[in-house]
Amino acid sequence: GYLLQFADPEGGVICTLRDGRWEPGIVEKGRRMRDAPQPAESFGYVLIRGQLYAAHAEPLRLFTRTIGSLLIGLPLDETVVRQLGDWVEGHVCFVVDSKAVICTQGIARSVLLEQMEVAADRMETGILAEEGRPWALFSEYLNSHAPGEGYKVYAIPLERTLAPFERIRARLILAALATMATAAILGVFLSR
Repeated sequence: GYLLQFADPEGGVICTLRDGRWEPGIVEKGRRMRDAPQPAESFGYVLIRGQLYAAHAEPLRLFTRTIGSLLIGLPLDETVVRQLGDWVEGHVCFVVDSKAVICTQGIARSVLLEQMEVAADRMETGILAEEGRPWALFSEYLNSHAPGEGYKVYAIPLERTLAPFERIRARLILAALATMATAAILGVFLSR
């Protein structure tokens, strides 16, 4: 289901509709549409009652006067996260308050997911060897205007990327061993 959230010109939430139903519990006195993307960057994410939405905010205008804003959100479900995972050829998880809200299938309750949750707020690329497989971990803010609200974390397997370098390394080691063996044999032969 979708999300529609209406706010006054100061960003105070007036009304929230989820799946076409009004949810009065979401309207809290003093609550602001702080999670909403800013006009300069109209796409972002918002977390409402445990559901993460991909959201777009638009100002509502009556002639030249801004009378409020409208936030339109589509839920991030397993299909969307799976498509993101397929796109990056790895795993994706969305982390809010140091906990994964949604992630690609196959990593729930895994050590890799725990490492992704830990890597969320680091905002730097890291390499992790999990179950003998090398992974590149990196994260980005869900909302660049409010960095602490959450993160999107990617885990990309490096096996295919590193495979040619592993083959080169193995060949160099073999070449070095062959050279050392040849040098030893020539040394023994020439010393006689």
